[in-house]
Amino acid sequence: MTDPVRPVRPERPVPTVRPVPTVRPVRPVRPMEPTVYHLALLADWQAAVEGGSYRTSTLGVTLAEQGFIHCSFADQVQRVADTFFLGRDDVVVLTLDPARLTAEIKVEPVGSDWFPHLYGPLDPAAVVGVRPLVPGPDGRLDAAGRPIA
Repeated sequence: MTDPVRPVRPERPVPTVRPVPTVRPVRPVRPMEPTVYHLALLADWQAAVEGGSYRTSTLGVTLAEQGFIHCSFADQVQRVADTFFLGRDDVVVLTLDPARLTAEIKVEPVGSDWFPHLYGPLDPAAVVGVRPLVPGPDGRLDAAGRPIA
C-alpha cells in the first residue's frame, strides 16, 4: 500500500509589519486681521498713556518677563476675558490698528488656536479705541455686548 501523496503547500511569506506614519494635522495659519485687541487693566493703560508706552504682556506679567504682549482677534476677546479677568471691574479692551504699531506683530499658535503677539512696547498712538468691560452679575465681563471698536 502506498501513501497518498499530499500536495506540498508553498510557504506563505510572513507579512512585514510597517509602522504607520504619524500624521500631524496641519493647522492653517490664521492671517492678520485689520484690527487686533488687548485686554488691559485701566491703571496700566492710564500709566502707559502718561508714560508714552504700554509694557504689560498680560495680567501681572510684563513685556520684559514674557517677551511679547498678548493680543486677540475679535472672536477671542470674550474667551480671554472669561479665562483671565473674570470678576474684575477695572478692565478695558484696547482696539489696536496693526498698521500703526511700531513693534513687530506675529500671529502664532497657542494650543489649538492662533493669537497675535506684539514683540515690543505698544505705542498709545496705535490704540484707536478704549472700552471698559463691565462685569455682569455672574462676574463675566461683557466683551460681546457692544461692538468692539
